[in-house]
Amino acid sequence: PEVRKLVGGKTFHADLLAFDPLVDLPTEAALDLEDSYLGAPGVSFREMHGASEACGALFTWLQSVVRVVQPAAHAAHAEGSAHTAHAQGTPLAAVEAPGAEGSDSPPGPKTA
Repeated sequence: PEVRKLVGGKTFHADLLAFDPLVDLPTEAALDLEDSYLGAPGVSFREMHGASEACGALFTWLQSVVRVVQPAAHAAHAEGSAHTAHAQGTPLAAVEAPGAEGSDSPPGPKTA
């Protein structure tokens, strides 16, 4: 019921389009989404789309969001700064990703 209220809200579509995962998604949340939901047994596009077309579309969107933030989240986690960044409410854009200016790591593959 609460999810339906949120999705049916007047600003849901605008909020979704304005969402910037590199700014609005804390590091630990990105890792939790990947581990707890996208990697869970039985969680797939087919299952989500079978529940509803909207659910399938949101699942695809979530996969894309996680794919965008994965490199920065994993780099931050590996460096041990993920917990600190999350505790301070630091968005992923503020956590230096591999290949970022000043980083010793080579750049990763570019995503669209």
